[in-house]
Parts: sequence; C-alpha cells; structure tokens
Amino acid sequence: MGGLNMSLVYTVWSGVCAVSLTQWALLIGLMIAFVWWYLMAPFKQYSNIPQVAPHWFLGNKCFGGEPLNTNYMNHWNALEGHRFGIYWDGNRPAIFLRDLDLIKKVQVVDFDHFTDLGFQYADYLAKVGNVFGLADMTGEPWKKVRRLVNPPFSVPRLKKTVPLMNAAAKKLKNHLLAIEKNEVVDAAVFSRKFFMNNIASVVFGMDIDCYGTSESEFEKQGNNLVNLSNFIVVDLFPKIAGLLKLKIINSDTEKFFSNLCKEIVRQRRNSKVEVKDVLSNLIAVSDENSDMIEELMYKTLVQFFTDGYETAAAAMSVVMHHLSFHPDVQEKCKLKLIASSKTKQRVKSLKKKI
Repeated sequence: MGGLNMSLVYTVWSGVCAVSLTQWALLIGLMIAFVWWYLMAPFKQYSNIPQVAPHWFLGNKCFGGEPLNTNYMNHWNALEGHRFGIYWDGNRPAIFLRDLDLIKKVQVVDFDHFTDLGFQYADYLAKVGNVFGLADMTGEPWKKVRRLVNPPFSVPRLKKTVPLMNAAAKKLKNHLLAIEKNEVVDAAVFSRKFFMNNIASVVFGMDIDCYGTSESEFEKQGNNLVNLSNFIVVDLFPKIAGLLKLKIINSDTEKFFSNLCKEIVRQRRNSKVEVKDVLSNLIAVSDENSDMIEELMYKTLVQFFTDGYETAAAAMSVVMHHLSFHPDVQEKCKLKLIASSKTKQRVKSLKKKI
C-alpha cells in the first residue's frame, strides 16, 4: 500500500515538473482572469441604472475607512440629479432612493412589494437559519406576521411602555446624583447602563438595576452578545460564513436569552397577567399566528440589543459630549424641557376638569 502511495505521488510530481514555466504563467494568468470576471460579473447586470463605480470587493461600502452615515451621505451626493440609484453592498445590489416622493411610495403605498428587509444575505440565511427574528423573515411568512405585528407595535401601544422608560430614567438620575462629585463621569458608561435598563424593562419586563457595583447576568450576557470576529466574516465573506454556519450572536448568549424568554413566556401564560412590554405584544401575536413561535420571539427580542443598545448609547454619549462643550445649547434644551413639562401638566389639569 505504501509503495502504491509513493508511486502516485511520484506520478503527480512528474506531471507538475513536466509543465514549463511559460505554461504555469499562462495557467495562473487564466485563473486570475477568471476570478476577476467572476467578481466583476454581478456589477454589470444593472449597468443601465445610475450608480457609483463600485470597488471590486467592497462595492460602495467602506469597511472602517469612514462612518456609515458619512458613507451614505457621500453616496447620496454622488447620485445628485437622479431620483434613485444602486448602492452595492459588496456584490449585492440595493435600491438607493433620493427622491422624497419615491421614499414615501416605497414606505407606504407600495410597501407590500418591498417586504424583504435584506438585513442578511439570503444564501447565508438559507444555510444558517433565522438569526434576528422578524428582521430575517421573508416572503409570505413575513407578510402574514407583519399584519399581526403592526397593531401591537403601533404608537398607542408603545406609549404604554413610557412609565417603564420613566422608571429607567429615574434610576439614571439617582445614579448621576450619586456620582456628580466624581472627578470624571464617563457618559459612554452611564449611557450604556441606561439603555440596558430600558431593554430589560421595556422589552423583557424585568426590573434590574445596572448601576450596582457588580454586573447582573442579564447585563453580562447583553454586553457579550456579538461575536466580533464572526461578524466580520459574515459581513465580508457571507458564503464562507454560511458554509461554516457562523453566527453573529455568541452561542452561550443565545442560549441564555432563549431560556430566559421561554421561562418568562411560561410564567405569563400561567399567570394571565398583562404586562405592558414588547414581549407581551409578541405573545399576543403568537396566540393568533402559529408562525410566531417562541424561538422567533426571543430572536426578535435579542435584536433590540443590536439596534437599541450600543448604537443608542453611542448616540446619547455624543449628545452629552456636545452639550457639555456648549452650555448655551444646554440651557436652551433645559428651558424647552421645562416648558414641555409645564404644558403637559396644564393639559392633564384641563382633562381632569373636563
């Protein structure tokens, strides 16, 4: 058997050595040409639509070279004179709208024709499965669930969670009063804690305090949600990520929130007590549509960490930074908040009299 293997290796090696350097150069050149054609072919299919010349690998996006909003604004400016164009996310085309009437039409009148969010690559989801709940749903299942999800997420229903947000704001106020004499107060830190408290109460209906000396398990898992290395691979190489079944969400964190959601759902169904949070809205939808299974619920809830935690905290800390350097603007904001509060009090007083 060993002799056969050696003979096979010798035969292959002899064949390789028999190819001249010129032939090798030609083969490598043909291979490079094929790879280049394969990478550039998707960009030619919509050449008649206005667009900015894409990068062969990144398309129109910029991986770390500039902030996302700057990247979009540069693309917006480059398409000046056109009502719409194409934005290449890698080699995946997306419609980029500039005209306000077109935006309204897509968002309202013709929304049924634009049902798929495109948050993840379709090929990637086909291999890995749903990752972010409602955001990853497509086609008819999404259409059915959307009709039921819209009412629970309407403005009147969401306003019912305002008391929970106010409670989180009071905790933040007490925390800031406790540390106001500190030499340094990090806005990024207390902003993250504030939004973590909001997610716990508004989304899951949990009363936790993120301002203690030690992190709760909820806070630890929330902070450890995203696997950064997997995120980079999924963003840049979705096909490879799909083959390897890599997920953006850490497996331990996913398991934690899955178990937490199942336990809360079980308690809610047994107690029949109405809790005014996002999870209760989704439970109500699941009672009417079997497509809203528990797994889809907890994956949707996990998405609040990616959309409403780090991003919101970063925005709030930047606002705090600018307010601290512009006391005049800070004073204007303070006066407007006081005026708004007085107006609301007057309205409440009038309602009571009526």
